[in-house]
Amino acid sequence: MNKPCLPASINTLTDVHLMIVHLYDIDRVCFHPDDSFKDTVRENQPFYTPEMAGRLDALMEQAFELCQSRRVDLYGMCLLEWNLRFQE
Repeated sequence: MNKPCLPASINTLTDVHLMIVHLYDIDRVCFHPDDSFKDTVRENQPFYTPEMAGRLDALMEQAFELCQSRRVDLYGMCLLEWNLRFQE
């Protein structure tokens, strides 16, 4: 089984989906699309380096812009993926 990889940039809805899946399945983080990844912690320590957090913040901004232009609910996409993994 291939691991979902983090896209270099967000150009399609598939890229948005890949980013969300990567965050949940590979990084195994709980996140809210409005929050900076600089604030993501594990065991009271920053989870991401400043560089990676900045990259993820930029990708999330691109995801917001793309979803808005396509009239797609980014929050809904994230919640759906969350529910598929963590809700019974």
